[in-house]
Amino acid sequence: MAEGALQALERSLPIVPWQRNLWGTVIAELLTILGFTAGSILVPYYVQQMGVTDVRQVGAWTGAYQSAGAVAFALATPIWGVLGDRYGRKLMLVRAMGSAALMLALMGLAQSPMQLMVLRVIQGCLTGTPAAASALIATGTPRERLAYRQVLIHDNCRENQNLSAAWAYCRPLFWSALRRGRWSGGTSPMR
Repeated sequence: MAEGALQALERSLPIVPWQRNLWGTVIAELLTILGFTAGSILVPYYVQQMGVTDVRQVGAWTGAYQSAGAVAFALATPIWGVLGDRYGRKLMLVRAMGSAALMLALMGLAQSPMQLMVLRVIQGCLTGTPAAASALIATGTPRERLAYRQVLIHDNCRENQNLSAAWAYCRPLFWSALRRGRWSGGTSPMR
């Protein structure tokens, strides 16, 4: 009985292999970029917990953290592209996402801003999930669907960053209002 229902479901929802590959990659990329952006907005607080108390120094470390990762990413991406052409794009996407997870875990163990910075440079060199995802999808998608694929992957990345940025701006207002009891009828567990 269950096998018949599963076969009927498969016939009613025909997903060809390139679509399965596309949606799997889009979902994985959504979660990866969300993890990156959610973590990056917390860097100033993390630097403060490491003992940096001067606001200007916190800003300098945070700016250096963001810049170092972007520069390392820009320098390493062509190398990963060549390796992807040689060894396979799927392997490069797995490498990028696995490296991202490992580096984020190691960043959580950093004891000083300098350790965090070194790990960020290594992360920039080893990751590059948007480029790897885009290359993988481009090779497996029919030509007439390439524009559709591009929009899904790149809008996915941009919207994740927009959502994280919006939350970064709204978070202080939200927590401030919650602490004052504006949304909880005057009593707040945050007091």
